[in-house]
Amino acid sequence: MDKRYEVYCLVDPWFYDAPAHTGRDESHDFEAARRPVPDGWVRSELGDWLVYRPDDLKLPVQGWKIHASARLDNAEEILAAVWDYCVPRRISFKFLPSKVSCSWRTRSTRTAAPAASS
Repeated sequence: MDKRYEVYCLVDPWFYDAPAHTGRDESHDFEAARRPVPDGWVRSELGDWLVYRPDDLKLPVQGWKIHASARLDNAEEILAAVWDYCVPRRISFKFLPSKVSCSWRTRSTRTAAPAASS
């Protein structure tokens, strides 16, 4: 079985579904997810992501984006750095709002390595 599908099996015992559709009342435990929306900004949800953008921003059809990588143990720190960089420069960004959503995302993209033989 392709391990990328495992996370979709965990949501419901009978049907595949996206982790964002679990219906669980997930708290937004990252501090940035609980911050007030900055003046002149809009916050929206896109699946399991929180999206922040300047309210008058018109994104081009094509363009570049930068990914910031983090582990669960430093995600809060990385997210704070991204917020502190992007908000004053009016650069839109999105992030997963909690350690739980990061764990689900990690499970959906992780591939299993073959076990080492002894």
